[in-house]
Amino acid sequence: MKKMKKNILLTFTLFIMLLSTGCTYGTHFTIGSVENNTMNSMSMKYAKFSGNKNKEFTVKEVETIKVEVDITTESGKIDLYIESDKGETIYEGHSLETQNFTVNISDNGKYKVRLEAKNHKGSYTIKWK
Repeated sequence: MKKMKKNILLTFTLFIMLLSTGCTYGTHFTIGSVENNTMNSMSMKYAKFSGNKNKEFTVKEVETIKVEVDITTESGKIDLYIESDKGETIYEGHSLETQNFTVNISDNGKYKVRLEAKNHKGSYTIKWK
């Protein structure tokens, strides 16, 4: 009985941790990856990343969000899209090389960051505040 309570507590704790870190989704394959996602960021360093990763966030009224992007490309290809829930493309970049840049979003609503990679070696960090 004590073991069952411990398992329930562990399951509940993992569920709460998953909810508190935000949700990234997509279909992808990685080798040698270390990933860190929060409510306001997504990042991963890897030897190989192929597929796509997505994360959604909301911009509230009377708020401007700065989306800070840091991409490192050693080899392969990575594309980045930032899209509104209305279907508007805010940013679109293909075959991104190593670079840092900022995208400003001032319209309220829901947005999605989408990464698409093919045999990409390197890392990405995307933060919004």
